[in-house]
Amino acid sequence: MEEILCLEWVGDVLKWYRPAIEEESRNPKDKLLEKNWLDFYIPPELVQKIEQKEKKLNLDDLLTANERKYVIVGEPGIGKTTFSRWATLQIARQRKDLLPVFFSLRSFSGDINSETIEASIQNYRPELSKGVKDNLVQKLKAGKVAIMFDALDEAVEDSEKVLSKINTFYSQKCQGGYCLVTVRPNFHHPMPNFTELAMQRFTPTQVEKYLLLKLGKEEGEKVYKNILEYQLMDFCQTPLILRFVTEIKDKLGKDVKNRADIYRIVIVDHFEREYNKSKPRRGDFTINEKVNALAELAFNMQTDLKIIGEYGGRAISSEEAKTFLQEQAGSKKQEFFDEIERNGLLVEQGNTCYFMHLTIQEYLAAVAIKNKLDRKEFIISEFMDKYVRYKDKTFSGN
Repeated sequence: MEEILCLEWVGDVLKWYRPAIEEESRNPKDKLLEKNWLDFYIPPELVQKIEQKEKKLNLDDLLTANERKYVIVGEPGIGKTTFSRWATLQIARQRKDLLPVFFSLRSFSGDINSETIEASIQNYRPELSKGVKDNLVQKLKAGKVAIMFDALDEAVEDSEKVLSKINTFYSQKCQGGYCLVTVRPNFHHPMPNFTELAMQRFTPTQVEKYLLLKLGKEEGEKVYKNILEYQLMDFCQTPLILRFVTEIKDKLGKDVKNRADIYRIVIVDHFEREYNKSKPRRGDFTINEKVNALAELAFNMQTDLKIIGEYGGRAISSEEAKTFLQEQAGSKKQEFFDEIERNGLLVEQGNTCYFMHLTIQEYLAAVAIKNKLDRKEFIISEFMDKYVRYKDKTFSGN
């Protein structure tokens, strides 16, 4: 299998899934990573609207059609990033003529243009041999690549401008290759040069199939039968929630009923992994205090105009994050930032860092709002003023 080129590895960013590189687990002792996630991954349906008709497509269809550039539009948590990673791995295994590259726009800081994209693709892993790098350069120039530009809505710049720059990069650097861009609907601006595809929600049949694959026939059938109607709708709409629920059931043996419980368990579990490795002492920073400190960071990222202006509210400079979290922790835990980075809740990329998933950041920001209301420290008018300016900044690109 030709080397898979990912600007960030699967297991380092979203630790609920493990990399399927040469079928080898990085940490077989971690129960979350015991199974190859390709064994129970169910690709979503992609739909192209042509006049009044809908055409269903899969990855093979995309790679054999005349079109070369696609924008895949999907709701939060529907599986856009997971699809991009899965597509990268599938292409590496099935298409020897193409070199797949996973490019995360959320972790790319600085100006996005043809030169910086090309430089990032060519230089992201210094340890690669000269032969591999030369092969990459040759395939890029020959258009023998398939590049997954993930999370357009989480890029630092305005999404419409970034998509235009990706189009310029394609025309100048890898014409003839394949280009797939993922984005949330409210950040998507149609562009004539890209074929638009809508990522479809799961069907109840897909939910059942996933549970059987992930939990086994007996346990999967039992869980599926006990799913309430509103939960089934939630699982269909947001497969990420379905994955979290099955991981919680499989690893912790817990049943959860709502999103707030799901996210809290996911976050607390990440902290407990580190907590159980050490010997807690009286006066140490408690897990609950850590969650609340992280919530303050998420809220600050969502509302601070300086961060929004520089990073779009979805990332923050590593130095600012360290300073902020250490202030929250006080003398109790000066290495708090390092712990969060180790457990995977925050991901550091170059000089910036971001949460492992945007929905995690959004949940934590909501926790901070609740905490402020509970302490009666929260001034609604002040927040609304910040929030309106944040939304204007986010959607207008000004």
